[in-house]
Amino acid sequence: MRRLAFVSDLHVGSKYGLSPEPETEGQEELWRSWCEFTAEAMQRQVEVLFVVGDLLHGMNPKERGRGLVTADLNEQVDLATKVLETWSWCPKKLLFLGSRYHASMEGFYPEQEVCQRIGGTWCGALRFVRVANTPYRVFVTHEVSPWMYQSGALERDLIWAAAAARFGKIPPVDLVVQGHVHKFRYLRTAGMHSVTLPAWAMFTPWRPSLMALARHHPDIGGVFVTMDDLGIAVEPRLFPTPRTKFEQDLMV
Repeated sequence: MRRLAFVSDLHVGSKYGLSPEPETEGQEELWRSWCEFTAEAMQRQVEVLFVVGDLLHGMNPKERGRGLVTADLNEQVDLATKVLETWSWCPKKLLFLGSRYHASMEGFYPEQEVCQRIGGTWCGALRFVRVANTPYRVFVTHEVSPWMYQSGALERDLIWAAAAARFGKIPPVDLVVQGHVHKFRYLRTAGMHSVTLPAWAMFTPWRPSLMALARHHPDIGGVFVTMDDLGIAVEPRLFPTPRTKFEQDLMV
């Protein structure tokens, strides 16, 4: 049996993201949940941790730096290193590139420095991963297809993956894992599995999300995957989402 764990969208450096040095009640709650998830992963004897993008919030140019705890990328790297050092017991750690506007500068990815510090493997934007001692292959990337209804996008991607593999354009895959949307969704069809990952960041009040708060409200947590002769088992571990002041009652 192989035991894997997947996390995404930690957004270290944002006041709404994960931090080992919490500055708000929401961040304190996120950190407690992270420590609980890490402890459970250790108990499960997870062998590989996948960090599927947006480890850092970066300089956040799309929002002109709003909502940052620090815009100093060196400080964000230090904080993110402390976060992932809680997984020092895990034999393998794979880190992926996140959204273009969180990478801060084209061609310069501070997440790579975090990866080097923790002894991880840098995977870039996407990777086909063969899981040793199993017949399974996982396709991992941060980005997702355009969607309105998320489950429909998952099914469409599985159909495209199956068709592309049938014509020899890509290797056949058993599990597709994506980040970015901050929500857990899981679909199984035709022997293939597809997952979008929850996040480790609270609801961020920027204008597009404010116009559809319920749809953009995040799930918090990670996903455990076990692989053996019986197949693939996907188990989400979700935690309560801390509420920001925008989601709390205003008494009048």
